[in-house]
Amino acid sequence: MAEFKIPTIFDVGSMTVTVVHSDEMDDNFGEFKYSKAQVSLAEGLCPDLLLETFFHEAVEAANLIYELELPHAKIQILGAAIAQIIKSSR
Repeated sequence: MAEFKIPTIFDVGSMTVTVVHSDEMDDNFGEFKYSKAQVSLAEGLCPDLLLETFFHEAVEAANLIYELELPHAKIQILGAAIAQIIKSSR
């Protein structure tokens, strides 16, 4: 499979979410800010961790936008599972 490129924007429903890379993430690998419709990803993550973190934050966005009320443990699992599916696709 060709390497997955982290997008700079993606849509969740009618909301367009921007993706930025930040060196001001403290101990977090990523975060979704609903008020800004923005996913921030920590600079310097290895490719596998970057992919998993992106999908984790995309699931976080869907969880908030669609009011799914998924617990964080489920979001963690879904982010990792989606990253694995994308990474292993042939």
